[in-house]
Amino acid sequence: MTEVLIRAVQLVDRHKVLKLKMTLDQESSFMLLSPGERPNNVKIIEDELAGAIQAHDCYLVVESAGQLVGYLHARRGSYLKNRHSAYIVVGLLKSIQGRGIGTQLFGQLDQWAQEHEVRRLELTVMETNEAAKHLYAKMGFVVEGIRRQAIKTTEGYENEVYMAKYY
Repeated sequence: MTEVLIRAVQLVDRHKVLKLKMTLDQESSFMLLSPGERPNNVKIIEDELAGAIQAHDCYLVVESAGQLVGYLHARRGSYLKNRHSAYIVVGLLKSIQGRGIGTQLFGQLDQWAQEHEVRRLELTVMETNEAAKHLYAKMGFVVEGIRRQAIKTTEGYENEVYMAKYY
């Protein structure tokens, strides 16, 4: 089993982050962007990473054999009234799933949330993504609501589940 390293993202990762996100778009129907929809533009990723670093967001990457194989980005609210809340986007390549990496990512996210006085974590997940929903529930997230037919897929429409965790 190849060793993995979970660490904070750096600007130097911009090309690898773009490659990872484009691969996830191809590999998983559960990511929001469809294959070919994401601009192949490293400047957009560079701006995203710089903004996350400047805002002290939690932006973790999973590295294995010199390649990025996953990430978690928790973006804090920008204003006084919502800085206690962070919205999460997470993606892991299929080759790394089922090895406890998601649990480790969310464990590090919990630590970041406590250190940065974040009291609420939130995310959305497609209703049919059973593995992700199981992980989120295991990590203390609860269902807050469902948006019916919120996501258009090749098979039709899918519900989007809103989940959150409170400290």
